[in-house]
This record gives sequence, C-alpha cells and structure tokens, in this order.
Amino acid sequence: MKAFFLWVFCFIASVANAQGVSNHWLMGYASGFVGFGGININFDSIPIVATHQNRKMNFEQSNSSISDKWGKLLFYTNGSWIANAKNDTMVNGRLPSHFYPSALSNGASAPQISLILPNPSDSSIYYLFYETLYFFQPGFAAVPNLLYAKIDMKLDSGKGVVTQKAVNVIDDTLITGQITACKHANGRDWWITCHRFNSNKFYRRRIVSSQTF
Repeated sequence: MKAFFLWVFCFIASVANAQGVSNHWLMGYASGFVGFGGININFDSIPIVATHQNRKMNFEQSNSSISDKWGKLLFYTNGSWIANAKNDTMVNGRLPSHFYPSALSNGASAPQISLILPNPSDSSIYYLFYETLYFFQPGFAAVPNLLYAKIDMKLDSGKGVVTQKAVNVIDDTLITGQITACKHANGRDWWITCHRFNSNKFYRRRIVSSQTF
C-alpha cells in the first residue's frame, strides 16, 4: 500500500512537471513564522524543491494556484481573496462571501472549494470557480451556489486583474467543496462538476472559449 501511494505521488508530480500549469503548490498557515507554514513546493526540477516563504496569504484548507505553461506562478487564492505572483492582492481580488470572520485572514476552512481553469482559446484569461460557505446548523455545512471570477492576465502590467466576480454558474444548494473538473473529449474544453446537497444529483457545466456554462 505504501508503494502504491508513493507511485501515485510520483505520477502526480511527473504530470505536474510536464504540464507546467500545476508546477507550484502553495500551502500553510502563519506564514510569517518559519516551521509553521508558508510552504512552496516547486515541481519545475527534479528533485522537487520545498521552500518557506513569508507571504501575506495563509491557507486554512482552501487552496488553488495556477502557473503558465512554462511553470511561472501567475496567481493563487485561499477562497477569501486572490493574490498575484508578487504576493499582493490582485486588483479587484477580494471575493464576496458568506464565510465566517476567520476566513478573512486564513481563507475558507473547507477543501476543494475553489478551482482555477484556463480559457480554452485565450491563454491570458482564467476562470476561478468558487463557493461561499454558510451553515445550516453546527456540524453541517452547505453552499448556496457555484460562482466564478474572470481574471485577465494582460492587465496591470501582467499581474492580472479580476474583471468579473460573483457570477452565478449554478443556483442551487450544493455540498461544501469537492469541485472537480476534467478535460472534454475534444481536448480543448473543460467539464466542471459539483454535487447537490443531500441528494444523488450532480451538476456539470462545460467551459468553452465563448464563456457559456
């Protein structure tokens, strides 16, 4: 079993290295303190490099980042705000949400609650799909909808600008997080899927260059 997990990790690493867009993994909380967080994992080279970085953004559980095809980090988010490659708040990068107050500093305390995908025909445009969390009762959480923000990397001298945000994609109560995506069979578009709360119903949306979901 240990050998299997090691093989899976190495496979993921090799895929990330080949694709470039997944070459940087950012994680950790209390990034101002060495040993507590602010960890960067870089798959650009072998062996893989892990370093500490003192940055403004902390990660509770939500964590999404994207690089260009050459492996250069473009931007990242903790579900509460978006940072550019200079580790500053991206222009218009605050995400409207129903998160509890601690999320303002540490990000969302829910896994897979955001996902970044490129526009299939424009390498400078990216979509951040995300959810805003609210609680039905203690111990049970759901989200009211799936939203997206549009990021244009041509703007602000290449650091990117959020040109749209809080755009509704799915207007229904969904389970918290677990947003997933896969490439369309045409090798260009994307499918994004999420799960309706307390049901066996799944939603899927196709991401195409014309931005119709």
